[in-house]
Amino acid sequence: MNRDETCPLCGSTNTRDTVNAENFAIVFCSNCENYFTNPPPVLPDYEKLDFHAHDDSNKLEKLTYADDLPNDWKRLIHKQVNILVETVGKEANLLEIGCGEGLLLYELRKAGFSKIEGIEPSRTAFLRAQKKGLSVYNDFLENLSLANKYDVIVMSHVLEHVEHPIEYVRSLKAHLKPDGFLLFTQTNCEGLIARRHGRSWYAWVPEQHFWHFTERGLKKILQPLGFTVCKCTYTSLVHDHSVLYWITRVLHKTQDQFVILLKHKTEN
Repeated sequence: MNRDETCPLCGSTNTRDTVNAENFAIVFCSNCENYFTNPPPVLPDYEKLDFHAHDDSNKLEKLTYADDLPNDWKRLIHKQVNILVETVGKEANLLEIGCGEGLLLYELRKAGFSKIEGIEPSRTAFLRAQKKGLSVYNDFLENLSLANKYDVIVMSHVLEHVEHPIEYVRSLKAHLKPDGFLLFTQTNCEGLIARRHGRSWYAWVPEQHFWHFTERGLKKILQPLGFTVCKCTYTSLVHDHSVLYWITRVLHKTQDQFVILLKHKTEN
């Protein structure tokens, strides 16, 4: 298969394949230090997909909460809550883009956050979030005229689905207060388990993920937009608890996802 290996993020041709499969490759760009799927995916109909359905036979009647999830997933949600409590405070006006059925928003509300909203294109996920009493829009950000300016915008495993992430993040600045924050959760394809599993690592999702960001790569592409990293922590995706899994728990930067908080500094 003929593939253009020019980095779509920065335009560099200084790239190399790191994973080769029959229908896709994962390519590393030495210039911006991020990875991309080649060829890129065709965007699915996210309004009909449901990333957070945990009971296919009873999607609307059975609601899922953080305590119902595997420990690694639950640990991620609590880590996000703790970062937000410690950094932006419970009085923060917060928006989560791609909030699913509101797993994180619900935990934030339990922690004392009251000014929280979500955006979710999936109709079934939106309805479940609504049944939890959460304030959620069933749409895409670009279709909404939001009156609020937010202290923090959260995107958990969402930015990799965005075809033009730099332009998208630039658009988020219109919805942030001065010195506002962005909180991203991203997979870490440089982790030990990702490297060990290679093309079989379940988090590639080449049919939906344009990008596979690194901590340093996100910093590099977002710094020109006025964002600086103020906190980054690593955690694990859900895996069997093998020896390799426990090694990554000790060497935390080898785990296969990370939570990164960036602050926007307005010009004086």
